[in-house]
Amino acid sequence: MEAPAGYAVAEDIRFSVDTNRTIVSDGEVSDDGMVLTMRDPLWDNSVSLSKKAVGGTTELAGTKLSVLNEDGSVVETWTADNKAHKITIGQTGVLKYASVYILHEDAAPDGYLTTEDIRFIVKSDGTMAVIGNDGGVVTSDNLSC
Repeated sequence: MEAPAGYAVAEDIRFSVDTNRTIVSDGEVSDDGMVLTMRDPLWDNSVSLSKKAVGGTTELAGTKLSVLNEDGSVVETWTADNKAHKITIGQTGVLKYASVYILHEDAAPDGYLTTEDIRFIVKSDGTMAVIGNDGGVVTSDNLSC
């Protein structure tokens, strides 16, 4: 079973119908006993975006990065430090589920070149799929450029 994008699957609700044809449950039942409501909770999450030198294992501090919408408008900009940058996703987050974004390097630290843009989608389960030049995707929890 799958919840709509941006929502977690709701917990099961046990119920019965009594002899008066009304619903009996610990769940949310209408005053007249005719409607049982199940609510899928919002699933806000975050993704980590990072910049590392080729072959490196630590963050490349001083890199200026942006996440852009597909139309090129800026969603968020930051300067990398010693840890991955987290951006919230979900109904109340900065990034939305099932949307395509671009990770863009605005400026590299001295001695480094900027990397090419990386297109990615935030999937409904909170993971990201990188959209490659060949149209293929690579699934990842963290995105590095």
